[in-house]
Amino acid sequence: MNSVGDALRIGRLRRGLKLEEVAAETKVSRHFLEAMENDQFDRLPGNFFALSFLRQYAHTLRLDEDEFIRSFQQEFAMAPEPLPAPPPRRPMFWPPQVLIWLTVGMLGVAGLYRSWHTGQGTASRAIENLNSKSGAVRARLPAVANDPGVAPGSPRVLRVAFSAIEPVWMSVSSDGAQTYSGMLEGQQSKEFDASRIMRVLVGNAGGLSISLNGKPVPRIGEHGQIRLLELTAEGARVVPRTPVHQPTPEDRP
Repeated sequence: MNSVGDALRIGRLRRGLKLEEVAAETKVSRHFLEAMENDQFDRLPGNFFALSFLRQYAHTLRLDEDEFIRSFQQEFAMAPEPLPAPPPRRPMFWPPQVLIWLTVGMLGVAGLYRSWHTGQGTASRAIENLNSKSGAVRARLPAVANDPGVAPGSPRVLRVAFSAIEPVWMSVSSDGAQTYSGMLEGQQSKEFDASRIMRVLVGNAGGLSISLNGKPVPRIGEHGQIRLLELTAEGARVVPRTPVHQPTPEDRP
């Protein structure tokens, strides 16, 4: 019985394709394709990327994608990659000297405010007496209303929707905390919120559509490409990530 890698190599040779041609079609590095044909799946960035690249390779060769995925899972029995635990939060303690200076500062500010408020009241009464003696008419200014659309001090909320048109692996971090890591199958959608910033590591960037606060985000990459996306209230941008493997001259097509 042929292994997963042997079946991929046989399927490619039957179609008369070179690794370079498959790499151009799938947008997957020739180095990763060669690793899959040699059953060296540990050279791929991770289990989820291995499944995504394997599905794309089988699809290009017009082979049964689901059968390859099942064979891969039975042959290698890879366990899901554990998520990194968030760092523990340390309680903040103020030294006694700092607390004393803060108390003195607040008392000083309160005293200045009372002095200013008393002075404002005295000046206002003096102006009223002067106006009453001179017979001047004082017009009351209309109050300026706050913007009803934005509540004072309210955080700017990000709502990001992801829709997969084909299997896509994602790892989502909202405001520095891990929110989600897993596979989106075709025609599956998920939404996540953040108050300041969201970072998303995406495998198979071409198979994902994204909207930020109801507005579509331009396409972030091609099929099979890995992208690190950063989303804030100002918009979305692709940021560089540390490459998992630096190709050697022999790996390049």
